[in-house]
Amino acid sequence: MEPDKSRPLLSPFSDEILGQRIKEVLLSSHTCPHEMIVHITSRNGKLIRPRLVYLSASFAESDPDRVRDMAVAVELIHMASLVHDDVIDGASTRRGQDSINGLWGNQAAVLLGDYLFAQAFHLINTYTLPAVMEIATETIKTMCMGEISQMNMACQLQIKQEDYLQKIHGKTACLFAAACKIGAITAALSPAQVKMLEKYGLCLGYAYQIIDDLLDYLADPLLWNKVVGSDWQEGNVTLPLIALMQDKKYQQWLSDLFSTRQLSPLQWQQLIAALYSTGAVKYCLNTAEEYLQAAIRQLEHLPAVPALQQLQSLADYLLNDYYHKLCKTERQFAKDMVYYADQSSLQA
Repeated sequence: MEPDKSRPLLSPFSDEILGQRIKEVLLSSHTCPHEMIVHITSRNGKLIRPRLVYLSASFAESDPDRVRDMAVAVELIHMASLVHDDVIDGASTRRGQDSINGLWGNQAAVLLGDYLFAQAFHLINTYTLPAVMEIATETIKTMCMGEISQMNMACQLQIKQEDYLQKIHGKTACLFAAACKIGAITAALSPAQVKMLEKYGLCLGYAYQIIDDLLDYLADPLLWNKVVGSDWQEGNVTLPLIALMQDKKYQQWLSDLFSTRQLSPLQWQQLIAALYSTGAVKYCLNTAEEYLQAAIRQLEHLPAVPALQQLQSLADYLLNDYYHKLCKTERQFAKDMVYYADQSSLQA
């Protein structure tokens, strides 16, 4: 479709402006936990979710301040969920930095998470947007149920892919979808356009989490700034293990190995080798690619404004950067992995 040149569109998304506004919102109260807020806002996140709000609102004339603040509200919800996740997981660090609970304890971390949620609600309520408030509260409820589901499915190697997808819907995909929907509603787009953008976000979220779960096994910590093996240690069964369990040769071996979750370096290499040699890695990559292609298809009937290309580029970034880097990693290490896969009995 041709762009509608009669409508002024939003200025380009700015990480700096959004980050500054987040600090303003969180530090607006005299009784706020200043030191903790300074610490948590010093992290350099990708800001994917607020970017989705902003880009989804960019298909029509919009109030820049309102869009910015809805993007901030979504990021505050995301930040709150991470703070609470670290408490649940007992994580002392997050992406190389001390976590809130690691520095100030679980009680302070829970309260900070609650404060972040409260500030997000306050920001939404400032603009009297009941539809956005409903989306936000429903999404948080879904995220909570996703965490409960993950706890209930912990250490269960026999879970099905459908169970896993339901789990990551609550963990990641629902907030991606909500970010797009909130942006679209804030800009008063048509119901059809809102639905297309919401589906785009949902598919993008699924792909993002599948790739992230695969990186938990394959990432080079120095290259990806990610600690590997946390899902394995926590008993969180993700798509790589679900795919591996489809190979009968490895079912008992994996079950025995998973029962301890304390692996020697050789056993870890054997596990990675099994993921490669059985095609589990390729299956995860192909599944992520299918979701990314589905996300891009949702954009086909939207107006050809600059935001359209940026949404396509965001999906392409996951596809070309993460996906193809992982494919390259597979090619680089496949020969080495064969050595470990062939090690005699593969006993845990």
